[in-house]
Amino acid sequence: MDEEIIDFIYKWHRFEKENDLTIIDFDLILEEKNYPGKFKDRKEAKKVLHDLYQKYRTQPKKDGFILAKLNSFVYFLNALEGEYINFEDYVENLVGIRPEIISDGEIKKQQNLCKKLLKQQGYSLTLEGLQKFTQDTTIPSKQLKDRFAHLEKEFGPKILNWLNLNFKLNYTKKIIDKDVYWYCYIHTDLQGKIILEFNINKRHIWRAGDLEILVLHELFSHAIQGSSWKEQIKKGRLDKVKGLTSVFTPEVFCQEGIGDTLWLFYPEQIYSDIAILNVNLGTLFRYVANNAYIMVNHGEDIEKCFQYIDQFLPGYRSKESIVKNLAEIKSHPLYRAYIYVYGIAEYYFRKIAEKLNDEQKRDFVLDIYQNFYTPKQILKKYYLP
Repeated sequence: MDEEIIDFIYKWHRFEKENDLTIIDFDLILEEKNYPGKFKDRKEAKKVLHDLYQKYRTQPKKDGFILAKLNSFVYFLNALEGEYINFEDYVENLVGIRPEIISDGEIKKQQNLCKKLLKQQGYSLTLEGLQKFTQDTTIPSKQLKDRFAHLEKEFGPKILNWLNLNFKLNYTKKIIDKDVYWYCYIHTDLQGKIILEFNINKRHIWRAGDLEILVLHELFSHAIQGSSWKEQIKKGRLDKVKGLTSVFTPEVFCQEGIGDTLWLFYPEQIYSDIAILNVNLGTLFRYVANNAYIMVNHGEDIEKCFQYIDQFLPGYRSKESIVKNLAEIKSHPLYRAYIYVYGIAEYYFRKIAEKLNDEQKRDFVLDIYQNFYTPKQILKKYYLP
């Protein structure tokens, strides 16, 4: 059935591009020309998908990941058509993990670490302290491309040698100004060319250390993982269907989880001290945002959800930016699941890193760079007792 599913994905992708919506994030099989055409409307797409899903789920030999991905498509298409699905069910059926509150104890532990790291750099976890930290460390956007290229050359050999991988990354960098939640976005076009976009919109602040974090996240997590998957598909070790990735289907849990924690699996300190501070502040933000996103989807007022976040990281991000995120995760069919997954994925990947020794950490990274897992599959293999 692979060809039928691939045909569906390409046709759906072409239709949704006209609605400024991307279905294919990474195209790792480059077979677009073999599957021409597009759907005339979502009604047609839903009918084809319904038949595909029912047919695949009754196959005697079916792949659990592909079945979960098809299920994600069903729920996402229904949401695009205006169907309301409660938050927990929606997230679980798209990205494969059910939303859960991160405990006060875990948040307090991360908050205390941030206080310690800030103090070491001469700052405090207060409004005044974080404002001074931002003022002292903000990077002019015109420096982003050059600094990124320098860090790529520094980090690349370390990560690739550690994993014994031999990839030459060819990608195009773009500076854009777009009012969306993300700082950087890496994807491929339908010719397989990797495109990395830096977002300099006023919604975002670029601080010293951010680029180190994003080089590791975008290039040596996302791009290397995608390149490794592509090699496995070429060798016939992975189904081609898996080579058309999306940001609202189960693979995103492992993608964003390792993107935010690869530095914890690497056997040496790869970040500068300022980057370690920044990455831990980011973790604290994602943990409390995880809880706020659940709160807002249970009817809590957006202002109260903002205050919940801001009490832990006063002024770390602008109120305008946080409020926009809260509004989007409450109503936007894509962001409702995709924005949510960052915090919970990082939480579990940090827990996995704590359990493994250096050799096991390397094996874990190689495993998720060479295979596709749903959240339940990866947690059963590496986290659950």
